[in-house]
Amino acid sequence: RNTPATTDTSLQVCSTTSRVHLPAIYGAPQDSPLLEWPSVVQRLADALHYWVSTADPVGAPISRPVDGNWLQDALYFGGDPKSRWRRNLAVNPKAAVTLENAESPIILEGRVETVMPNPELAGRLAESAQAKYGWDPSNGSSRRPASFDRARP
Repeated sequence: RNTPATTDTSLQVCSTTSRVHLPAIYGAPQDSPLLEWPSVVQRLADALHYWVSTADPVGAPISRPVDGNWLQDALYFGGDPKSRWRRNLAVNPKAAVTLENAESPIILEGRVETVMPNPELAGRLAESAQAKYGWDPSNGSSRRPASFDRARP
């Protein structure tokens, strides 16, 4: 794939939920209620950290915690293009992202693609990052990305 180098990524998902199918031996009730999509979106928006899982060309897995922002049914997150997980995405765009709470998991699975945000989205991402993490775009930081990756299920 011929895409510009990027420091940020995004995971976009369908607005649906599904029940995890576990063997009966785990003791999970088969009739447990599904999470409502608005509550999933709220948890994704409120989370400070997300775990990104990728696999290298021979299938070796890697998971890394990242900061991110949930906007327009997409999770935008960053990383150095030279990092192992970013190199993995360049070869195999499939990824899984989870929140930190293992007691009430949210798991997103999809494909990652590089996108160029329009000025409106770039502004919203900068505002969101400033509100969530205290990132100040006015300080001339070179962390401002030229492109993002977006994953779809």
